[in-house]
Amino acid sequence: MKVRINTYVNLRTELAEIHPYNNPRDIYFSPGDIINVAETVIGENYKGNDLWYRLEEGGYVWSGADNDSKITVEPNFWLKRFGLDLLQQQFQQKLSNVSISILDTGIDEMHLDLKDTVNLKFNAVSQNQPTKDADGHGTHCSGIIIGTAKNKISGVAKGAKLNVCKIMNTSSGSFTGMTVKGMIRALDKVGDQSDVISISAGVNQYDKELHDKIKAYAEKGVIIVAAIGNVTHEDRTAKYPAMFDECIAVGSLNNSLELSDLTVRNSKIDICFPGELITSTLPNDSYGQKSGTSMATPFIAGLAALMKANNAESNYAVFRELLKDHAVLKQKEQFQYYAIKNEKITL
Repeated sequence: MKVRINTYVNLRTELAEIHPYNNPRDIYFSPGDIINVAETVIGENYKGNDLWYRLEEGGYVWSGADNDSKITVEPNFWLKRFGLDLLQQQFQQKLSNVSISILDTGIDEMHLDLKDTVNLKFNAVSQNQPTKDADGHGTHCSGIIIGTAKNKISGVAKGAKLNVCKIMNTSSGSFTGMTVKGMIRALDKVGDQSDVISISAGVNQYDKELHDKIKAYAEKGVIIVAAIGNVTHEDRTAKYPAMFDECIAVGSLNNSLELSDLTVRNSKIDICFPGELITSTLPNDSYGQKSGTSMATPFIAGLAALMKANNAESNYAVFRELLKDHAVLKQKEQFQYYAIKNEKITL
């Protein structure tokens, strides 16, 4: 994948960290230069940003110095690569009977590519308050699932009904306000009105009440898809509810369809899907790239919605088998994981 540099930035030759001895030849890129990105990796947290580019020819570039980079991979790239656009067309009429709930930071429901998609809204952090998305995380995930393509982004399950539950806020770049109780309140609100639930968030500790709630809706046929979590310098913990057997746990692949460095490594992962530098909707009719298991998760949730459109009686066990049929077992270092096959998905 190619990235156009919009500012001056140094090449770090050995490690993904800021250090004067890490650039012995004083190599740097200038505005307008194109770099070939092999994958994004987690490196030194510099000025609040720990996302780096690893270059195909070797070395690392800090992504924070390049926030306005233009990625040459077109929007909806993965949609077309895996034939999800063809499944969209095949089940277009039936998708209107499918209801997807997203538990996240809220949504900008007036976005050009999200307008008129929201069926139900609920703020589980501050009840009776709006579900406005001050961060962009929820809006970004919503575009991946259900973008209308009126302007740019086409969601995997375009045409389905969307329920939005705000389960967390943001403060200084960190998620706040998310509690197990809030997640349970959200599930109580939308669980009986959902065919699929997408959760790009989680907590570190097991909670029996949350598990019982997840099991109850899974037994009713709701397919719950959740992000396994991202590696940071402070946290390498796999998240709940993704760790529950009744959830479909999702990891992230890089653009070479290999495991992302940012994916928490855990045997509970059911499937890994591209989640790096994904272009989707952001608040105020804008667009941008985000990376993480959070971005891979709504792709898989959208695929679950397509399966529900094809067969309303399907459940998480059936969906898990479908994913296995379209996955290949890979290994990174000593960790084995299932990655989506580089082929068109069929139902």
